[in-house]
Amino acid sequence: MKQKLGFLSIVVTLFFSMSVQVMADTIGFIDTDRVLSNFTDFQSVNKQYQEKSKVFKTRVEAMEKDLMAKKLEIKDEEKFKEIVEKSQQELMPAQQELQQLQMEIQVKVMGRVNVLIKDLAQQYNIDVVLDRKSVLYGGFDLTDFVTERLNR
Repeated sequence: MKQKLGFLSIVVTLFFSMSVQVMADTIGFIDTDRVLSNFTDFQSVNKQYQEKSKVFKTRVEAMEKDLMAKKLEIKDEEKFKEIVEKSQQELMPAQQELQQLQMEIQVKVMGRVNVLIKDLAQQYNIDVVLDRKSVLYGGFDLTDFVTERLNR
């Protein structure tokens, strides 16, 4: 009886260790930061975004400086609140434009990246693809494959 139990426990242990090994082989990962930093299309659209963002930031800083000066001049709190609200409304279209550009970049770039990841995962029989930051150990690194295909 003890021999049968010992044999059964060995078989069960081997089965589970083999299934864990099979599962580990079907997990891939990419380093998203490295993919994006090496993706030439992303670099150009990101440069446009950074330039517009810098212009917007300069405009906000100038407006803040102007509002601080006006706060010293204007004693009526309600009137100052109206000026602040008007300033915020003036900035809103530029802020919305920046947000729209950022969304377009994400949709365009990450859409291409996701399609490539899906294709590569199928090609290499990978069931799950994670971001590198989520992987502590193991898995199949798809980063170089994704970067290479993106820049073709």
